[in-house]
Amino acid sequence: MTDFPKVPEGILGEETTEKTNTELFLSLVGQYFPEAIKDGEVDFTALKEEMGEFPQVSGEHYDFTWAGKQAAKKEAMSDIYGRTLKYKPQDSLNPDTTENIYIEGDNLEALKLLRRNYHGKIKMIYIDPPYNTGNDFVYRDNFTMSEDELAELSGNTVNGERLQKNTNDKSKYHTNWLNMMYPRLKIARDLLTDDGVIFISIDDNEQENLLKICSEIFGTNNYCGTIPYRKRTMKTDVPFGISQDYEWVLVFAKSPSFFAGVPVERKYYSSPDYPNDRWRLSDLTTQKIESQRPNSAFDLVDPKTGKVYPYNPKRLWAITKDTFNEYSPVSKK
Repeated sequence: MTDFPKVPEGILGEETTEKTNTELFLSLVGQYFPEAIKDGEVDFTALKEEMGEFPQVSGEHYDFTWAGKQAAKKEAMSDIYGRTLKYKPQDSLNPDTTENIYIEGDNLEALKLLRRNYHGKIKMIYIDPPYNTGNDFVYRDNFTMSEDELAELSGNTVNGERLQKNTNDKSKYHTNWLNMMYPRLKIARDLLTDDGVIFISIDDNEQENLLKICSEIFGTNNYCGTIPYRKRTMKTDVPFGISQDYEWVLVFAKSPSFFAGVPVERKYYSSPDYPNDRWRLSDLTTQKIESQRPNSAFDLVDPKTGKVYPYNPKRLWAITKDTFNEYSPVSKK
């Protein structure tokens, strides 16, 4: 990034005097034009738009993109050669009868190996990816670096490939996470059956981006919903005094075939009181109080045993006494 002219001293306060010119410029732009800051850098086109200068465009459409997206797509489509899964009998338990497979290794490579033999054969996938909270995961930083460049870089390496932590202060914080996630989700979709479904755990840091990337890969019509999950403990070091007690599980189907195969679970019963009909269990109460529905404030009496079921003043019956009498088999005889 280009070094910018020095910001006049004191314009951002005394506490900023030790910051670099670039940090000062970013801080100043971000303070007044937050939409012009993208992944920790200034988007000058967006900055001009914030100042009222709009370029001529032939057409616009919605698009979710980031730096390295094309490389992530190629990564998802590429195969690996000369690699295979190695069976380890010494670590196995009941290998002749078990229906489980445990794979240890790089998950992207493992997914590609599984795709060879299990393409379109997996009914359900659950993944718990890194939440991108700062230093909680390491990704392969090889989208734009050549082998020669990698060799010159210091730091942790595996087979000549640098492993990079996705720190919060890194300019491409979200971009790196998306580049890591895209090929894995794309291959996961390849593994699913037509009526298959995937569940993905995530927290607030990337929930929005995960929803967008899954909508692109699986299709918005195949979005089943987001399940809130309450954690056992809440965070104590929360920003702005808000405790994030919940995390999320995003659910996507591979195709509409999943919805066609989901049965409506209703169990019905028969009764001699209704020989030509059937019945099912249902909650006969509602969240109403006596002042709101006085006609629903009455005790139920079992016509056969005489047992009394008193009403709850805080949760009345969902029907009136007249309607209940119509339901009663005694009134039908």
